[in-house]
Amino acid sequence: MSSTVKAGVAAVGLAASALMALVASAHHSFATFDPLHPRTLAGTIREVQWVNPHVWLVITVPRDGGADDWTLEAPGVAEVKRNGWSRDSFKTGDKVSITIAPKRDGSHGGAYLSAITASGQTLGATKNPITTLTPDSARGK
Repeated sequence: MSSTVKAGVAAVGLAASALMALVASAHHSFATFDPLHPRTLAGTIREVQWVNPHVWLVITVPRDGGADDWTLEAPGVAEVKRNGWSRDSFKTGDKVSITIAPKRDGSHGGAYLSAITASGQTLGATKNPITTLTPDSARGK
């Protein structure tokens, strides 16, 4: 194989690697969430989606005159399992208290930080970057 062909193959490989890194970092951006202003929601589990790349929880939170559904993003199945979750940790109809990093745009959603389940079990922060931030660490202190 000529050096020109080898250089071309190397350039294509490098470009593909850079593109994959860009896609991966875009997928794992947490800029949409505000870790400096965590919020605790008390409500009822409406839906659990035990899927990858993220487990999703929908919680119905009562408010004066009605209720709002909040959609919460948690880490993937393998990671939440490592942190003590099982498929039965959250079931439809369970009363829970969940702390989230809310969405910056004010919509009813956020990144899961921790919860107290209906059974009283605490399912805490994971290795997910958003969940390890504290207000001081997010400010660079």
